[in-house]
Amino acid sequence: MPNSPKFRILPTEDALNELERDLSFYPGPVTDPSTLTASQVDQYNREGYLKGLSILTADEVAETRSYFDRLLDEAIAEGRNSYSIS
Repeated sequence: MPNSPKFRILPTEDALNELERDLSFYPGPVTDPSTLTASQVDQYNREGYLKGLSILTADEVAETRSYFDRLLDEAIAEGRNSYSIS
């Protein structure tokens, strides 16, 4: 398609430097959490991350892994590599 827009997957260093960004950490203001425990919110506010959370089932992980393995196989067959998958 000759009129297809061109998208940049990654911005250039100059483009990033031109952005006004605030990369400061801001603790979550949650006082009565409904999904996480109060202890998890406290840990996040202290450390900036949580670990050990179950997000996907084993079947969902296997399905997602299979999908990305197929994408990688297709990319390699076209002479590309994993960095070309977006």
